[in-house]
Amino acid sequence: MEQAEAEYREKLEINRKKQAEKERLTQEISHGETEKLRLFAEKEKYTATEKEAAEVRLNLEKQHKALADRESDIRQRMENLESNGKKDGVSLKEAMDKQYRLLNKQNDLQSQSVQIRSRKEYLERAEKEYTNFSRTTKTIMDSRSLWGEHILGVVGELLHVPPKYTKAAEVALGNSVSYIVTDTSKAAGDIISWLKENNLGRTTFYPLESMKMGRNDKNERQAVHEKGICGIASDLFRYEETYRELMVSVLGRTLIAEDLEAAREVSGKYNYRLRLVTLDGQIVNPGGSMTGGSMKKRENTFFGRKQEIRELLKQEADNEKELSLCRTEKIKHDDFCAQLSEKVTREREEWQALKVQAAEVSGKKEGVSRAIETQRLTEVRSRKEIEAVEE
Repeated sequence: MEQAEAEYREKLEINRKKQAEKERLTQEISHGETEKLRLFAEKEKYTATEKEAAEVRLNLEKQHKALADRESDIRQRMENLESNGKKDGVSLKEAMDKQYRLLNKQNDLQSQSVQIRSRKEYLERAEKEYTNFSRTTKTIMDSRSLWGEHILGVVGELLHVPPKYTKAAEVALGNSVSYIVTDTSKAAGDIISWLKENNLGRTTFYPLESMKMGRNDKNERQAVHEKGICGIASDLFRYEETYRELMVSVLGRTLIAEDLEAAREVSGKYNYRLRLVTLDGQIVNPGGSMTGGSMKKRENTFFGRKQEIRELLKQEADNEKELSLCRTEKIKHDDFCAQLSEKVTREREEWQALKVQAAEVSGKKEGVSRAIETQRLTEVRSRKEIEAVEE
């Protein structure tokens, strides 16, 4: 009986132990399932985190690429602007140098115009006032309205002398250049009476009606063909047909020679019967005497002054034409400089604006780079966690 109880108790103990082991195993299984679920949940979480971090990183990398492309584009535009700016800067400097030269040229031409005009007005005033003529001649010409059209002018006014013969004409005419030409001898007599009554001096008159053409000696006509002889003065100077007899009378026996040597040779060949005047104003008189030396300044001679006035008129016209062209060119060039200057300014301003944009984009790109690195680290941690869970 006691043995049976002992066996029974032993069986109960065995059953209790089995039941306890079963319960333990059941708990362990339950705990394992719970742990498994927990680890699965953690793996899912880390996987989701890894996936999310990867997606974020990919989006950030796209942003980074877009920013890098934009920055590259900005940098390229800056390089192009810098290159163009340098070229335009050089062009602007050259254009401004030319602008300065045009301004100086314009100022010089304006100054020349003033000088030419001043000189011309001075000579015209001297011509109008009959400078270098006798006081008597000036008085008569200033009072010519008293005799109306009877006074035709002074001899010099009625002649047009080519530039080549200016000095020769001055010497060939001598004082007669200022002698007064009237239409009639009566008009000349009336003026002489007026001078006498008013004690105004005396001068010589050439009444056209009484002036008869002096005949050229055959020696003058032959001498015209000699070497170094330009011609007879009355043939070389121009005047209206009305004054032909007067001019031939005054100048018809004067030959114009190229130089003194030619005049001397021709004079000797014709036994010193000719009156010859050289282009530079030297005289070989009939009989062989010679008159010469330096001449008065051109402005102090009648024909020299006229010639200088003609030259100044041409210079004035040429200068005004050149000045007009210079002004037109300067206006166009000023506009070109202004446009080029505006272009250079715009390029500089655009370059500065791009520089600011480049800095902003670079800053954003660096921020995105840091964010990418952060997401990459998140992915690495998540992967490690997953691996740890899987182990």
